[in-house]
Amino acid sequence: METSDEYFSVEKIACYIGAKVSVTGIVSGIRNQGGLLFIDIESGGCLIQALVIPDNSVAYAMSQKIEKGYVVEVKGMIRECPASIKEDGDPNKVEVEVESLAIVSARKENKNRQKTLLAQSAKLMKIKNKK
Repeated sequence: METSDEYFSVEKIACYIGAKVSVTGIVSGIRNQGGLLFIDIESGGCLIQALVIPDNSVAYAMSQKIEKGYVVEVKGMIRECPASIKEDGDPNKVEVEVESLAIVSARKENKNRQKTLLAQSAKLMKIKNKK
């Protein structure tokens, strides 16, 4: 099995269910629901939901350190949201189940650095797709 690295628009994420991705963006929201942590990440004008489960102790511990406004990189697998949480008319029917999480830049750091990082990742995601 060979793997390929490809960059694509985040708007096409639903076409890649089951694929491994790397997403970099600004945290716009964080919520804890029954121990599951949901992180909303803005990347290239689109919103992507990342799911961190407590079983992944390293990523879960790192997620406790992030705040709104941080620039983060998440790596994980694209999966369909369970039917019970899909909202009618919501185009984001998928989420990234986080395998690893890194803080790229804290909001207290240089704002110009954040803008540069986001400009580099605007509208792009990296996918490792098994062919």
